Amino acid sequence: MRALPKALSTEFDKPKIKLTDDKQRGIINWQFKNTVMEYKLVLFPQVTHDIIPILRQFALDYEMQNHKKIFLMTKIIYPKIGAKLIEVGINFIDAAGNIFIDQDGVYLMKLGSKGTEKAEIKGRLFGEAGLKLLFGILQNPDFINLSYREMADAVNISAASATILLKEMLVSKYLYEGHGKKRIVSNKLELLQRWTMAYNEILKPKIKIGEYNTKSTDLLKTFNDIKPDEWEGVWSGEVAANKYTNYLSPGKLSMFVTGKDKKWMSDLKLIPVQENGTLEVFKFFWNTNHKIFNGTNQLQDTVPALLVYAELITSTDSRNIETAQKILDEHIQLG
Repeated sequence: MRALPKALSTEFDKPKIKLTDDKQRGIINWQFKNTVMEYKLVLFPQVTHDIIPILRQFALDYEMQNHKKIFLMTKIIYPKIGAKLIEVGINFIDAAGNIFIDQDGVYLMKLGSKGTEKAEIKGRLFGEAGLKLLFGILQNPDFINLSYREMADAVNISAASATILLKEMLVSKYLYEGHGKKRIVSNKLELLQRWTMAYNEILKPKIKIGEYNTKSTDLLKTFNDIKPDEWEGVWSGEVAANKYTNYLSPGKLSMFVTGKDKKWMSDLKLIPVQENGTLEVFKFFWNTNHKIFNGTNQLQDTVPALLVYAELITSTDSRNIETAQKILDEHIQLG
């Protein structure tokens, strides 16, 4: 608060703006003179352009369900990021003194203050191991009540990591214990959106094998003739979205494989490229043969709808984002 411009920090000192924190529900209340504004607090270590569409979608979904806007707090918001957040209507404050509030006749805006500290990600829940565990939790409601060892085996992490991560979920109010110590996941929509952001930022680059083109055929026109199961693979991204919704014509191909060999590369006569390839290939990060994933809502030749949603919602293409929303509404169960 002290980093805000003098005119605003003076208002805090009087105090005419009060900030209270409801840790149980994640709700904050701003009071500016006689106007009280209640928000859902969203804490995030670093905001990039890729994350803004996901934040916007979360804000729309949360407001529709709970009749409250979200309020973003983060370490530093740079001017271009801030301008985009303002454009999509997300209120925010950062540790450098940048702020935007536009509600109930109150309008406060300051951009351009520079931070003195680098953003740090605290905790492990949205790190690599945590993202793998959350994938299992979001994919199958029964996952959360497996033993630590079974959870770990299903998503290729250690049992010790699973233990630590579940404790962090308890502290973060994403998990609580019900009757008979049955584990119950809460705030699933928020958890999904935060997982989606972190998956694209942290886990997706680690599992990427590469990008490819081919001179022998037009992959976009002949993708229906390609059978990823010949290499123990499945479609992801826009092709998988096409199969889930019959709504999107792929402009880029994406495929998950086991990573055991690269027979798919020779069969499709692929040429590696640094970026903007027609085909992206990723390695499975979960145990596809584990029983917990059998029978879940997933088409036979595609990744789970959860991953398709995560890939499309971060796109700058409006039709991809619209398709992602259809997948969320029709194929992802958060109940």
